[in-house]
Amino acid sequence: MSKNLIPKVVGVLAAIVYIAYLYFCFARVPFDADMANTVLEANDMLHGNIFLSGWCLTGITFLTTSLPYFLLAVLFCGLSQVSFILAMTLMFFTAIIGSLILLRAPKDTTPLSYVALFLALSAIPSAYWCSDCVVHIGYVGLGMLALFFAVKARDTEEGGQQRRWLIGAGASFALLCAGDTVSVLTIIGPIMLVASIDLLRQYWKIRTDWQKSELATASASAAPSLRDKMQSLKSSAIKLWQEIPRSNVYLLFTGLASLAVGELIDKGYVLLGGLNRNTYVGGRTFNPITQFITNLTNYLRHLFLMSGGDIEGYSIGSLSSIFALIHIAAVLIGLGLVVYNVAQYLRGKKIDYIGVVLSLGILFVSFVCICTSLSAARYYVHVPMALNLIIVRWLVTEHRAVTSELPARVVTWIAALAIFSASLYPPVPLRVTINSTHDRLLKTLKDNGLTSGYAEFWYASPITVLSNNKVRVRAIRGGASNLAQRAWFSKNDWYKEYANFVILSPDEYDYVTKRNVRGSLGKPDRIIEVNSCKNFVWDHKYEDLKPEALPRANFTIFVYDHDISKELVSSDWWQIKNGSNIFKLSESLFLSNTRQFRKRPYVSAGKGCFVWGPYVHMAPGRYTAVFNYSCNFIPDPGEVVGTCDVQSVSGGFVNKDYQKDMPGSKNSAKIKFTVERDCHDFELRVHARREGVIVDSVEIIKH
Repeated sequence: MSKNLIPKVVGVLAAIVYIAYLYFCFARVPFDADMANTVLEANDMLHGNIFLSGWCLTGITFLTTSLPYFLLAVLFCGLSQVSFILAMTLMFFTAIIGSLILLRAPKDTTPLSYVALFLALSAIPSAYWCSDCVVHIGYVGLGMLALFFAVKARDTEEGGQQRRWLIGAGASFALLCAGDTVSVLTIIGPIMLVASIDLLRQYWKIRTDWQKSELATASASAAPSLRDKMQSLKSSAIKLWQEIPRSNVYLLFTGLASLAVGELIDKGYVLLGGLNRNTYVGGRTFNPITQFITNLTNYLRHLFLMSGGDIEGYSIGSLSSIFALIHIAAVLIGLGLVVYNVAQYLRGKKIDYIGVVLSLGILFVSFVCICTSLSAARYYVHVPMALNLIIVRWLVTEHRAVTSELPARVVTWIAALAIFSASLYPPVPLRVTINSTHDRLLKTLKDNGLTSGYAEFWYASPITVLSNNKVRVRAIRGGASNLAQRAWFSKNDWYKEYANFVILSPDEYDYVTKRNVRGSLGKPDRIIEVNSCKNFVWDHKYEDLKPEALPRANFTIFVYDHDISKELVSSDWWQIKNGSNIFKLSESLFLSNTRQFRKRPYVSAGKGCFVWGPYVHMAPGRYTAVFNYSCNFIPDPGEVVGTCDVQSVSGGFVNKDYQKDMPGSKNSAKIKFTVERDCHDFELRVHARREGVIVDSVEIIKH
């Protein structure tokens, strides 16, 4: 065996062992609905629904970033929890590989001891990271690769080679933009900003040199004519194009073109599939300044937990708390270097390009997460890894003389081994976490011959996946006297299937309550009670807690002897084909003073609420809602055929003040209302007193 082959074999074996370790890291996380729906989405694509026709997706498709991993996992492992675990394992592994490529860029000169230090800080995901930072990690590996291509294109002057790097960067940018818009903040935007600033600096330097030269020439000659000035201007433009470095120009235009291509891919995919996409992210606004400190504290806490810096519940001076403090220190050092890198760059100092881009990306995404309601840790999932990259690259690039000495490398190896020990303690159990609640519910359903029904969001799709689609449970939401499809990460065709049971949880999430179910479906023919332990993430803190001491959750299953799918109220009133809700054209309200919500009529199938939504942003102000309605029957004299109302919890609406009867003798009802503060759950509702009430349109007029 040749000497060159031995390191490769050792590397492959190490990668296999590492992937197996990552698998069990993610296997300890209880299976939830978001995970299950992603697996169902990939499974549907593999069964021919390539464009996800009929799906109601979240605000981001993950088409080119995370979905490929799920497609690969489902292809090999089928519809199961294992598919999710494998997909997450592969996403994290590629993120580490992409980071290592970036760590050694552009000249592959990083000492092996510093590579080990980076791996010690980044390669072992914390329990919090595994459970709270899912799907968005899919873009990180591709994002690191895109930055590597940008570095190469920036540092390469030879035309053909530079074009190849630019093509790689452009393709990566387009795929990132099409799959996950968070990458625009963290990777693409910073690269384009740095290219723009560098380009302006280069132009200003060249222009200043010219002015000095021209000034010296002008003092020694007569005043130039207009023709001479025009000729000089033309020559200057040609000379500028010849002298200015092209790499930043190319990077800037590559980024702009790639963003356009990425948007076309994203919008085209939605258009071809005719799928619905929610606008959760688009409806977010900046929080009041008074919340800044609270949000900053939460941001840092999540960042510490993601990095393994969980010291809550540990004794002062214990081994666990010391290990956690090491990770907290790394986060604080990394954040300090972020500020240092950006400050030095803005001052015009020579600084590591990769460190500057990553630092700007961290600042951008952190600012958005701290200042808005998009504060979930999953939006800045790449930050711990990026901070560690910044730390190690700073040690290597800023202290080259130190890192080349033997004592420095010995210290680095010792630090890497110590941090590895901290990350590996406590050991990860080599098993898949048992989903006690879902498994108990699934067993009960199988024992009673129940194969198709409904539940609230968190107890629906996980049961479907865990049963390999043999027991299908779909997510619903409740209202005052109705049940409806929960149009979030679901497929419309699911609700056309025969169904005859509803699972009621003690959480009463999405208003799926006994009262709502009875009011909508009537008295059940059978009632099944289920006792089940809630999900717990087991780790060293709970090792002394006995299972019988855990709180027990009481579930109830209402079983009917008929198909209850016909009783569900359609929830697509606020959605249109090809994606966005009808209100999206002007989320700040309004491009004009009047906005009509629907053009085609909607007919009630019986008594109860049959129109609601659109759950969009409403700015403070005074408005009038006009409900235009009719009937496909002849109302009795003086009959009230229904009621209409507007409502919002966050906007401070009071329902009783904003509710009007709908007399059968008229064809419209007006409600004047005031939005006291920004809200994002604005809801219009129509309640029919009988079958055949028709809503032709609803208009909102701003005063």
